[in-house]
Amino acid sequence: MARKPGEAWEYNGCCLSLVSNLIAAKSGMSFPAYAKKYLLGPLGIREDEWVTGPAGVNRVDYGLAWKAREMAKLGQLYLNRGLWKGKRIVSEAWVRDATSPHAPKGQAWGHEYGYLWHLKDMRYQGRKVRVFYARGYRGQEIFASPEADLVCVMTAESDDDSIYAKEEDLFEDAILGSFE
Repeated sequence: MARKPGEAWEYNGCCLSLVSNLIAAKSGMSFPAYAKKYLLGPLGIREDEWVTGPAGVNRVDYGLAWKAREMAKLGQLYLNRGLWKGKRIVSEAWVRDATSPHAPKGQAWGHEYGYLWHLKDMRYQGRKVRVFYARGYRGQEIFASPEADLVCVMTAESDDDSIYAKEEDLFEDAILGSFE
């Protein structure tokens, strides 16, 4: 190992595929079937066409093409600390852990980073509030702020990586800023 755990950070989608295949092996179900039964189905998300890589390994780090409303459901699930329509879908402890920093500060694209969620303090009603957000391919983002009780989805189609900073600024200035 080149560095001790917690000293460095680098996004690695292959690790997600390994974890999904461990879930499949332990559950006796394919990962798409597991996700449909325990997450997507309860949320009413029908889009579940997974990209398959070599040897039938499901790529879970990219490839789903959800509509904005479906993306918002995932954000709302996390905003509600794992509850969906009063039913526990994800443990509250997992949501808390996933939206807490685990990467060394500033190494994850300049932000703090939890488990697949970016973490940033943004301006809201004259103070800083914690926002967690998921980034998808080419500018798909789900923003959630528990203190503002708000989920916002943005979709884009850009090869320019600066789109992410523009969306962060738009969310902070135009969406959260509209509550000033």
